Amino acid sequence: MIEQFKNLYRYRDMIWNLVVRDLKVKYKGSALGFLWSFLNPLILMGLYWIIFTKLAPDMKREIPALNGKEINYGIFLISSMWPWMAFQGAVAKSAPTFILNDSLIKKVYFPREVLPIATVLSEFVNFLFGIAIFYLILLITGYQPSVSIIWFPVMLWVLFSFTMGCALLISVIDVFFRDAEQILNSFLTILFFATPIIYSVELVRQKLLGTYEGLSDFLIMRNQMLSKLYFSNPLAWIIPYTRYSLLGGMEMIKGNVVLVMFVLSTLFLVFAYWRFKAIEHRIVEEV
Repeated sequence: MIEQFKNLYRYRDMIWNLVVRDLKVKYKGSALGFLWSFLNPLILMGLYWIIFTKLAPDMKREIPALNGKEINYGIFLISSMWPWMAFQGAVAKSAPTFILNDSLIKKVYFPREVLPIATVLSEFVNFLFGIAIFYLILLITGYQPSVSIIWFPVMLWVLFSFTMGCALLISVIDVFFRDAEQILNSFLTILFFATPIIYSVELVRQKLLGTYEGLSDFLIMRNQMLSKLYFSNPLAWIIPYTRYSLLGGMEMIKGNVVLVMFVLSTLFLVFAYWRFKAIEHRIVEEV
């Protein structure tokens, strides 16, 4: 595998050129250009703010105070939406990458993982620019940065490695099972609501792991099973901890949990890359 990484490194210029190409194509002919990376989540944030403030206020009642301050629901939303959109965009766009670039991979040899890697990197470039603008707005509105920001590079790697692993797997699965892209889009919609993005993870813990007083044994068992199922979703840990690192939740961040996420996401990326390379030679035949 070390040799494979070395070979991939030789194609770093190609990866960079593909990232630049994706970014240029994305904003070509657009009057606002990169600002759409900020406006899209901002529009969604406004929509969810209206829906869950007016129609479902319970969703926002359990937002914890971070850094000793109450968090505005809009800020809470956008700090969750940006990492989610980086994950969703990268995985969804990676699925058809070999189908869309079939003529390229049939004519020129290069490590096939270059294509999903470039797709993920372009989404994360957008993500980092969006975070910079997000912090600029926070500073303008009087937000004081917290020491919890030191955890952001760690959580960035956790999010990136998990996303990259998913992208590598789904890109090669879609080659052999063309329905995978459609199934993925539906699954991502379900995953969005099964991840603490528009609501806090504390609300989930209160509903499922709160007081069991007055509940029957069956309901207690049901809640415990639902809790295990809910928190088996890696994003149910990654999104809240990324939010804590951005907004100032040092008291909410547990070092052992971050370490486990760091190790597991890295191992998942290595596993995904290993499986990708094991069937890479069949991609050209299938597209």
